[in-house]
Amino acid sequence: MRKHLREALADTAHNQLAGNLLRQGRIDAGGGKPIKQEAYARLLASKLRLDRIARQTLSAWERGTTVVPAAALLASAEVLGVDVGQLVASTRDSVKARIADLEVEVSNPESMRPEFDGHGAAIETGRLERIQT
Repeated sequence: MRKHLREALADTAHNQLAGNLLRQGRIDAGGGKPIKQEAYARLLASKLRLDRIARQTLSAWERGTTVVPAAALLASAEVLGVDVGQLVASTRDSVKARIADLEVEVSNPESMRPEFDGHGAAIETGRLERIQT
């Protein structure tokens, strides 16, 4: 029963948000470029007074594939010297920027033409004919 509950909690939007907040904390700690997971895991472990947190554990938390402990989220904010609300705001800004980038990419008519691969590179004529048929 306990295992099923953990799996169900890991699939919730709240857990995904917690994972995104941890990831945003790692980005903020690196001044915009994420610091290595191993280094961040050591910081969190120190703050939580644990011997260590495996890099794979931090990765699973960030992806939201395992339940993110509230203590880890709070420790992440403490390591950065911010409150969780600031992490939420940073995450929201990051998501808005990514959406804006995608909107620009989609609105670019060249990227939507079949003779281009979406990255501005022309597709070979023979390959284009195979794609269209």
